[in-house]
Amino acid sequence: MTVQTDPFRRHPGLKDLVTPAKKSFFRDFDPASMDEKMVEPGAPTDLADTEGLATA
Repeated sequence: MTVQTDPFRRHPGLKDLVTPAKKSFFRDFDPASMDEKMVEPGAPTDLADTEGLATA
């Protein structure tokens, strides 16, 4: 990798802090799976329907 293509060329200290893509929690994260987890403690089932968050 050349200096021009290195994504950490301006912030080399971050390189060791970033999780490789194949090991990342977000690699196979499904946002829909959070719905079940959020309903258990009482969160609304559809945030777009709550006051102030409608997108229409």
